[in-house]
Amino acid sequence: MRMSQRKQKSRVGILIHQIKKKPFDLIKYIFLAYATIWVILEPILAVVDTAGAVFKGNDKVVTLVIVSVIYGFYKILPVLSIEIPMHHHTMKLRVCFKNLFDHDGTIVVPVSKRLYETDVFPSSIQAALIGEGAGKLGKEGALSQYVEEVTRSLAQYPHDFQNAPFSADDDPLLGRVYPIGTACKVNLELRKSILLAITDTERAEYMKPNNGNVQDLWLALGSLWQTIHETDQGEKIGLPLLGSGIVGIELPPKDILLLNIIAIKSSLLQFGTLINREIVIYLHESVKTKIDLEEVKNVFG
Repeated sequence: MRMSQRKQKSRVGILIHQIKKKPFDLIKYIFLAYATIWVILEPILAVVDTAGAVFKGNDKVVTLVIVSVIYGFYKILPVLSIEIPMHHHTMKLRVCFKNLFDHDGTIVVPVSKRLYETDVFPSSIQAALIGEGAGKLGKEGALSQYVEEVTRSLAQYPHDFQNAPFSADDDPLLGRVYPIGTACKVNLELRKSILLAITDTERAEYMKPNNGNVQDLWLALGSLWQTIHETDQGEKIGLPLLGSGIVGIELPPKDILLLNIIAIKSSLLQFGTLINREIVIYLHESVKTKIDLEEVKNVFG
């Protein structure tokens, strides 16, 4: 019930935001709808006597106004999905407002350079990934499988040791620090994923207000797409808005999205191809009022 109420408030908030953002568009669409319906409806009512007798006077005007206003609201609602032109490449790139975990292929999961961290911020995508397997394997089983898969995938990756800021009571594996941009594939019980090291830590007690920066993000994105290019197996790739959320880069969400898209296009130019199927960037509902997908699409023609 509470979740439903929150969603309802969120939708109302988005509509109010759009009305404030596009008041003239709203008025334009209302008048356009009213005039169009009037022009089409009048000849019909003149020919059909029974319809003209029922649908007349104030009833007709009120109905036309209501329909026109609904149409106006509909037209100013935010676009929920776009496809970015890739110009002469068969690969598709989509951006949409949807849950990352609805993706039916491999997903990219931002993590810290301490890839063995599991006691991470509860709302992080990494926590959701581990928790997804807990329903079938139990919490301990899901954690154990995660550590095993990380160990297998990182076998050939160089790392340093850095215990601070963790205590001596913590798992020694937490002292393993991998370079920013390390991208390792893990095959968990329910999902194939690529873990991408972007931040210093994702444990709440050690996180800084600015948990990431643009330089590290750009490095990580370049490394991610190089890894995907080198290991492509015809998978569809889904990723969140890398650089937002817990990563905490101090840029507007729209700019972060543009940076993500530019990294994909830049890598495509560098390597000639990335994957043979589709890349989807999933946006959280919380940025609906901060990112206009039509504006984003227009940037890339």
